[in-house]
Amino acid sequence: MPSHVTIQQKSDPSPNSRSKVREPGTVIRKEARKILQIRHKMIKKKKLKKMRKRLRFVLRDKRFQKRLKKENILLAEIAAIEKSAADFDAEKTVDETLRLAKKAGYKVEIFGRKSI
Repeated sequence: MPSHVTIQQKSDPSPNSRSKVREPGTVIRKEARKILQIRHKMIKKKKLKKMRKRLRFVLRDKRFQKRLKKENILLAEIAAIEKSAADFDAEKTVDETLRLAKKAGYKVEIFGRKSI
């Protein structure tokens, strides 16, 4: 062994000391996954609240337009039903049905004499 090298005796660190000896140049990576997950959730929640705050009136207008569109469709359907009800003629329908029945060979007399 060369004479210029000094030998130092190694000893165990005391169990009460909290500091750990590390070699220079080594990097100790500390991870706190659960804390990072909680923080990420909080940030996402805050961004969502912020976005909703900014878009509150835009979203309200979209909901209103959607509701208005549904209402207009419903009113159009009701108007169509009312028009078909106004155009319906009961006498004409009965006459047409009787005419078709007689043409098919059925003997139909609604206002004929009653058989006693």
